[in-house]
Amino acid sequence: MSPEPPITIEHSVDAQGRFLPDPRWPPDRAAPGELELVRRFCNSLNRENGADRFATAAGFDRWLASEGIPAARPSRSDLRHVRAVRDALHDLTVANGQRRADPDAWRRVAGALTTATYVLEPDDDGPTLVPHAAAASEVFLAQVALICLRACDGGTFERLKACAHCEWTVYDHSKNRNARWCTVCGGRHNARTYRQRKATNA
Repeated sequence: MSPEPPITIEHSVDAQGRFLPDPRWPPDRAAPGELELVRRFCNSLNRENGADRFATAAGFDRWLASEGIPAARPSRSDLRHVRAVRDALHDLTVANGQRRADPDAWRRVAGALTTATYVLEPDDDGPTLVPHAAAASEVFLAQVALICLRACDGGTFERLKACAHCEWTVYDHSKNRNARWCTVCGGRHNARTYRQRKATNA
């Protein structure tokens, strides 16, 4: 079996010339299954330089298209809800990294989903909850919330963490669930620790 081709990091820029984030990075810290969509949703904002793929409705729809999701054509209010849920989920990943709860962040997720409802619908594998809402963007957010709830039940959501340095959202694959860094920041931390230890022992 031939290896999968490496993911090419996009270096597109926003209107201010800032590098936009590639939500798939780093590929070795991807979340399993449907939770990866939540990770990439969180990583649509570069928190180091402020470049945001959801700065405009068109930008949000381009990101949805890259995920194979139909365009939502959100209003300004809808887009504020999208960013509010993303910020709340980011706060939850920060809390996960610090091994603490953040009930206020969950309340903010719920508060942004003002019109969403869930309908139990039959499926080949059994009944499933399907979100419905007045706006397509809120249907998407309701689906994201449902993925998070399933991950909480399965014990995987707590592994979704913000890097302790750059705050990029990564999935902790470690056995002891103690990972705190993204790939780059972890390498830098280890190199810095090594240099300090070597200087101390010199």
